[in-house]
Amino acid sequence: MPSSLSSIASVAGNEPLAGEKEREPWVTLAICQLGLGNRSASLDAMERAVRNHEIAVFTAYSPLLDRTWDPLRADPRWAAILRSANLADYMGNARTVQQH
Repeated sequence: MPSSLSSIASVAGNEPLAGEKEREPWVTLAICQLGLGNRSASLDAMERAVRNHEIAVFTAYSPLLDRTWDPLRADPRWAAILRSANLADYMGNARTVQQH
């Protein structure tokens, strides 16, 4: 029998919580994929991190300031990720902070 939390999440239509695989550290996986040169896989992982509200998206490896993400910044999927995380409006401010 599935755990109570998994059952509730499934009934609520929140499948990422229902499956243990969705609890992966997606931002960490995105960084690893990017380091290996797998940009598409990196973007896939970041999309999942945002979908799963992974806190690292908004803290340690902020997509706004951390230079780790520079290779992805020109990709249209990157802009979509920022929009889905409600960070796109702050991108201009982040560039100003980096220059100082």
